[in-house]
This record gives sequence, C-alpha cells and structure tokens, in this order.
Amino acid sequence: MDNQKLQSALRDALEAEIPSGEVHLWPRVEASLIAGKTQPGEKMNRTKPRLVFAALTVMALLAMALATPQGRAFAQRMFHFFAATDEKSFPLPTEMVQPAPATPTPPPTRLLPLEPAQISQPTQSVTPDATCSAPDSRAGHFCQVKSAEAQAGFDAREFPYDPKGMKFSSAAFVPETGEIGMEFVVITGGGYLYLRQGIGESSLIGEWDKVPEDAIEQVAVNGQYAELVLGVYSVYPNATQAVWEPGGLLRLRWQEGDRWFSLEKVGDPYPIEWITKDEIIKLAESLVDERPLDAVPPLDPEYLSTVEQAEALTGFDIPTPALLPDGYELKRVVWLDNVVRLMYGPKKSSDSELFIFLSQTANEMIGPCKECPPDAIETVQVGPWTGWYWRGGFDGGMYVEGQPTPTPVWVADAPHWSLSWSTDQFWFSIFYSPPFGSGKEIDRETLIKIAESLR
Repeated sequence: MDNQKLQSALRDALEAEIPSGEVHLWPRVEASLIAGKTQPGEKMNRTKPRLVFAALTVMALLAMALATPQGRAFAQRMFHFFAATDEKSFPLPTEMVQPAPATPTPPPTRLLPLEPAQISQPTQSVTPDATCSAPDSRAGHFCQVKSAEAQAGFDAREFPYDPKGMKFSSAAFVPETGEIGMEFVVITGGGYLYLRQGIGESSLIGEWDKVPEDAIEQVAVNGQYAELVLGVYSVYPNATQAVWEPGGLLRLRWQEGDRWFSLEKVGDPYPIEWITKDEIIKLAESLVDERPLDAVPPLDPEYLSTVEQAEALTGFDIPTPALLPDGYELKRVVWLDNVVRLMYGPKKSSDSELFIFLSQTANEMIGPCKECPPDAIETVQVGPWTGWYWRGGFDGGMYVEGQPTPTPVWVADAPHWSLSWSTDQFWFSIFYSPPFGSGKEIDRETLIKIAESLR
C-alpha cells in the first residue's frame, strides 16, 4: 500500500472511531510530515524517506488514537488474535441445517458374564529410541514431534510432560497452514487439549473463529500480550442459526517474536476440570524448547495406572478382584482422602463402568445406603460378612434457568447396581454403571461373586 493510501486508510478508520470534535491535530501533523520530506539535491536512496514517512505516519496516527478512549479501544481491536463480532449468533447455510438424529434402537439387555481378571503389571518406564527406528518409539511423543519439526523446518515448543489427566496422542505438520499441531486426549475420554504453533502470519482467524467482543479477555503469557476466550458457537438440531454458548471450549492465543501459539481445551470432564483460565496460562508458560527424552511426570495420586503405584502411597496391600466382567480391565487407580478407587472398563473403550472403593476400617465404617428408599435395600451375605445390595438411583431432572432446582426422584430400574460391606480390615463399596442404553446389566449374584473374589 502506498503512503497516500496508508495514510487515508488509517485516517478514515480513526475518524470513524473518534468523533471529529475531539481531533484537532490532523492539519498540524500533516504539515509536519510534509515538511519532513527529502529536500531537492539530497543524495540518498529515495526509498528510505518513503519508508520513514510511512512509519512516522503510522506512529503519529496511533499516538493520537491512544490519546482517547475510543482510540484506545480501536487500537486494542487491531491487535486481537480473535476476530471480534458484536453478534451472539449468525445464520447457517442451508446445507448445514441438520435434523435431529433418529433415536437409536437400544440393544437387547444382556447379563455380563465373568472371567478371571488379568493381573495388572507395573508400567515399565521405557526410554524412547532416539533414532526412532523401533515401532513403539515412532508412535511416541519424541519421534512424532521430531518428524513434524523436520517437515515444518522449525523446532516446536513442547510441554515438559503430558498435562495432568491427559496423554499424548499425536503430533503432525499441517502443510496448508504451515503449523505444527499436537493433540493430547483425556485418559478417561471426553476431552482434548490442542497445542498449535507456527511462524509468521497466523491462519487461525476464519468465519467460524469469530467470537463476541465481550468474550475476549486480554491476558499475558510470559509477559507477552495474549487473548483468552471461553465459549463456542453451537449448532443444535433443526436450528438455522449458530448460537454463542459460554463454556465447552477454552482458547488461549499469543505470540512470541515471529512465533504464534494457540492452546485449546475441548470439553470439561473430571480429569481436566482443573484447566481453568488461570491454569491454561500456566500451561502456556510451562512450554520448553525440547522435552527431555526420559521425561517422567510426577506421580499423581488421582491418576495412577497400576495398583502397585497406589500401594506405594497407601502403605498397605490393596485387595483386587480375581473375577471381572468379560473383556474388562483396570483403567485407573485413585488414592484420595484415605480411600482407594479401582476403576474398570471394557478393553476397547476409555470409559470406566465398574468401580470398587475401599479403605481401612479404622478410617470409617460403611453400611447400607442412607438416602435410598428403605424397600430398595436388600441384606445379603458376602462370604462371612453382612452386606447390602440395591439397584436404582436418583434422577435430578433437567435444570431450567430461572426455575427452582428439581427435587431428585428415585428411579428403581435405573442402570445402577451397588453392593457394600465391611470386613475386619476394610470397608468396601462396589457399583456398576454402564452407559445409558448400552443394554449391559449385572445382578446381585454377579456383584457378590466379584466381591468374594477380592484378594
């Protein structure tokens, strides 16, 4: 853009933002800039004065802009990493209007058979192969990032280790945008974290990337200007407009030198609910030039992968079941508030469906469900010990903004099965809760067999 067009564009934009009654410096600035032009007979490259003129024009206009509240607001919008809009919704193209999905036919109910449980083995820490020749190494963080860097032509910034509650999934170079993208998935499913970065102009801003201006928060990452947005435009079945909804997607964007960054948290399940606005900034500030080859995250009591890890924290041997539903495996172990939580689920899923809670009886005794209707509790025998079995759960109903919170109602045939009992050393609680509509069921006898197999 030549000097006249640049000056005109900036002037028009600023005059649109700043009432003319508040601006009295245009003629004076113009005169001083014109007076500063190269005099005839000077021996110098004519390109330099033009560049100086353009730079002085920009600086002068911005200086005047920042002298008023309207001008400061305009300057802030100029530097947004997000495309700001005043709209909280926008119409969808006809081809994007989707009908509500058909209600799937639920599968027939089936009682889960039991099988011998596989003994969990301590996870061996394996140092990745620095040459990336082994198949296991090529699928890991180190080798995938190295491959993406080789294609992109620059070194990516990385987390020193996987964020809490998440595990590395993939890293790739995207030729269309020139960026390196890394994906981390929630260990129990239901959420993602994306780290994107590139050099030069960011390609992040697009039609669907627009956000309401009042949703943009100006923050800092390592002292650098950054922007943070919590919310996303949602599309509901049969809707003709996308509507802005707070929550669901947390995005942070910033720039360091010629490198741009974007950190996006998708979903908010329990393992990553700790990633708040403040914490995502800390994650951004934790990035390093290169993750150590043998990086091992600190042991987290809420996200243990083996019973042995939990035993190292509890100081006692933890009983585990010798029988489990067919195809189930240990997904996660938690040691929190003096209670051990063993979580099991299908091998081909990240979900946990069978839960065993236990603690030493010195900490607390356990009995029948106090909130359940008395006629829902059945006294049973677990080996030599008295126990309590029940099926059902409370339904809290749908929350409606502005309306009183519904009173929970007991649903006797809800897909939740529970058993509790105490021994001389431990109290135990087992409950089974499969996905709604899965057709999977368990019964009293099956739960008792699992309970009696604990060793």
